[in-house]
Amino acid sequence: MTKLSICIPNFNRIFFLDNCLNSIKKSSENSSLKFEVCISDNNSIDKVEEVISKYKKFYNIKFSKNSRNLGLGVNILKSVSLASGEYVWIIGNDDLLLENTLFKLNELFELHKDVDFFYINSFHMDSTLLHKYKFPFDTNNIKKLNLKKFSKSRTSKKLNFFELINPSLSFDFLLGMFLCIFKKKNWDQNLFIIDEKKISDLNVYSTFDNT
Repeated sequence: MTKLSICIPNFNRIFFLDNCLNSIKKSSENSSLKFEVCISDNNSIDKVEEVISKYKKFYNIKFSKNSRNLGLGVNILKSVSLASGEYVWIIGNDDLLLENTLFKLNELFELHKDVDFFYINSFHMDSTLLHKYKFPFDTNNIKKLNLKKFSKSRTSKKLNFFELINPSLSFDFLLGMFLCIFKKKNWDQNLFIIDEKKISDLNVYSTFDNT
């Protein structure tokens, strides 16, 4: 059974997508976690298929391309609709996994099977730094950089969900989807809450649903 689905709602920026998929490849080399990558493309003009074909031999990639740009909100939903994993992790095409990320996530899943939602930490990295290194970016280079983390919390805790909405834990207040990993069954059971008309509004952050 697939344990984790990494879902990427993509639109252009193939330079970043290449780096992202390469970081997943490097992380997979250090882990036995059964995972897949689900990419929903919002009708990019960039040659996304060529980038994806480079990594299909290293891990399972599900790819779907929209006939037109459906907006970010709908594309997020489409990327998750491709997922078959017990857990879902939605990331941007400009996000990177560290070499031990999948190993650590596998540990978390095994140790905390009762947990429905993992709020993880991340380094905050300026994208301009990528251009100072060989392409595709080697995540080993992150060790050389003095990067700040989103959360200053040094310990992991089991909390009730709403206890996570706390500025002492993270300034991001759960708005950073790349920090959130959750059980897909809970997502599926609650999709009815979303207003399909409002989430289809292409104006960014114009409604509660597409925000």
